[in-house]
This record gives sequence, structure tokens and C-alpha cells, in this order.
Amino acid sequence: MSTTDEPRDGVAVALLRGINVGRNRRIKMADLREALGAAGFGRVRTLLQSGNVVLDAPRASPEEVERRVHDAVLAFSGFDVAVLVRTAEELVAVVERSPMPEPPDGARYVVVFLAGPADDVELPDLPESSAERWWRSGREIYVWCPGGLLESPVMEHFGGRRPAVPATVRNWNTVTALARLTAE
Repeated sequence: MSTTDEPRDGVAVALLRGINVGRNRRIKMADLREALGAAGFGRVRTLLQSGNVVLDAPRASPEEVERRVHDAVLAFSGFDVAVLVRTAEELVAVVERSPMPEPPDGARYVVVFLAGPADDVELPDLPESSAERWWRSGREIYVWCPGGLLESPVMEHFGGRRPAVPATVRNWNTVTALARLTAE
């Protein structure tokens, strides 16, 4: 992000875990926007079809936004999904802290967003010969998967089973697009 793309105050980013993956837990983004608007959020915008929401929530804590988004999704869809929230400022900081600010392939570089500290999450040991790398920072884990996400031991770790700390994964292209949306 450039310095002219400052995030707006009162803007939050809600990341829903596990919706619209395959044929399971399908939610139309128009329906999601409508439900969150009805729940009192302003300027609700979605990115892609995988539960990325930027919304206005002045005077609401991230925990309150998380609870209200969760409750709205449960009420309109019946899906009990994990919701992780970052303020616009926190998301911009995620971009700025990246150990790989300009990855060669933004689809193979991901950020694992966590509900708790990254230091509390066990990760698999990688063989020295592996080109894959991961870094912990705050409540995020950055992962470079040059062989692709499907072949990644770290992504496999976060895939099918629920980690001890709730988590959701977004690729770098999505993370930076969400950060840009917070300035609009």
C-alpha cells in the first residue's frame, strides 16, 4: 500500500472461515452484505466469494464486530462459522510487516490469520531441503509455498482439522486487495 492509501477510521475486515469452499456452506455475497447491513454495519463490501468483508463499524471493538458478524451469519444462513476480525489499521500493519513484501507469486504466498498469538501455534518442521518457509508475527503466520498450497505441509496443517487456535488463510493477492479496500 502506498502512503496515500490510508485506512479509514472505524473500518473493520471480517474474515469468515470455511464458507464457499467446494460445495459446502454456500453463501451468496449479496445475501451476506444484506444480512450484515441489517445487523447495523455500514458500507458493507465483499471481496471474491470466500467470506472477505470490509465494513464500517464505528465505536465497535473488534470483538464486538466478530460477535455481531458471527451472529448475523448464523441467523441468516444457519452456518456456525469462525469469524476473525482485524481493524483496517491492523490489516495494513499485516501488509507492512510481511517478510516477503513482493512475493514472486501472490497466490502461493499466504497469511494465516489467527485468533491468538502466532507463538501459540505448533507448526510442522520443514526439511532443510524445502523451499517452503514460514514466519510468525503477532497474530499472523506468513507462509511461502513455492510448490503450491496443495503440496504444502504447513497448509496441510491448517487444512482439514481445526487448529487449537481458530485460523483462516488468505493469499497475498487477497490480503493486499482487502487492505486497499479499507481506504475506500
